Amino acid sequence: MITLLLLIPIIGSLLIIPIQEDSLKSQLKMKIIAISTSLLNLFISIFLWLEFDSNTTQYQFVYEFDHLSFCHFNLGVDGISLFFVLLTTFITPIAIISN
Repeated sequence: MITLLLLIPIIGSLLIIPIQEDSLKSQLKMKIIAISTSLLNLFISIFLWLEFDSNTTQYQFVYEFDHLSFCHFNLGVDGISLFFVLLTTFITPIAIISN
């Protein structure tokens, strides 16, 4: 679930790359892609917030990537970072719409 918060903006940016920004129609298409991916991230973060167990102090929704011998990283959310994830995914669609 937490990997979707990273993959969805990457997929959205890959969808925007081939679009030429020479007309208003293409700029509108880029804005729609950006808003839809940011709203999808917002809904995923709200789902994470609903599924979060506040009775524990451990990291939750942990994902460990160790498939490559030279690249290892761990992702997880604790009680404080959950609110930062929510804040970021809440502000991003507002910033895109106001632009």
